Amino acid sequence: MKAHWGGVFPAVTTQFREDFSLDIDATGRVMEGLIRDGVSGLVVCGTVGENCSLEKGEKIAVMEAAKAVARGRVPVVSGIAEFTSAFAIDMAKQAARIGLDGVMVMPALVYSSKPQETAAHFRSVAKATDLPVDVHLMIMEPDKFAADFAKAGADYITVHAEVLPHLNRSLALIRELGVKAGVALNPSTPLSALDWVWDSMDMLLVMSVNPGFGGQEFIPNCMKKISAARAEIDRRGLGVLLEVDGGIKVDNAGAVARAGAEILVAGSAVFGTADYAKTVAAFRDAVTGARI
Repeated sequence: MKAHWGGVFPAVTTQFREDFSLDIDATGRVMEGLIRDGVSGLVVCGTVGENCSLEKGEKIAVMEAAKAVARGRVPVVSGIAEFTSAFAIDMAKQAARIGLDGVMVMPALVYSSKPQETAAHFRSVAKATDLPVDVHLMIMEPDKFAADFAKAGADYITVHAEVLPHLNRSLALIRELGVKAGVALNPSTPLSALDWVWDSMDMLLVMSVNPGFGGQEFIPNCMKKISAARAEIDRRGLGVLLEVDGGIKVDNAGAVARAGAEILVAGSAVFGTADYAKTVAAFRDAVTGARI
């Protein structure tokens, strides 16, 4: 199955057999299951690999299937181009109104053959808010696209240590673009991966779920990793921000903050609720209580 998500809310694209042929029935079952699990929206992407784009008729069929499955319960948008949609832009504007501290955009560029076009669409989201925008590039070759997202309005660009053999060079490139440089570590990646780049980064993102889709549960042993990261940052006397993403909810936000996190990323835990502002206020209360 090939499932990925993009935009500013948890989403799912389409399901494909190993030969990438489209299975509408299977796609529908996956989407229905995800809606029951609490995703906030469905995104239908048109590309699942270089040379594997859907035909126009196939994409229309998937969009129609998504709309039929959703039955008005969640929004449905089409592909990466929907960074320009009213929904995506509205979510960025509402982030400030409801009390968020920033907007996190994760472009699905692994499968995109037009990364520059994706960055251009992202510009519409960045312009819709005065809040800091953190672009988390969950892709294999982020160096190729960093400049496009910097020009499009990113304040932070975060890249994965796991895919960069020359991480210090990549971080230097991001900083040279006038953007803050962040490093993301997957749950199984040790902090020792950062031993020689601490001075080259502005933010550490500890992933507390394995990247791939929204709505996952927080991996418990990541709490020790957060604490260890906090201790290492303090020991070195650095101003590196500590961010945590994955399974963050109101009921664990306090514990994550106590462990040393300064930035908590929440998707479905906010946008899957009826009252965004009330949920954000509850997050703030939990974090404030933990830091008193």
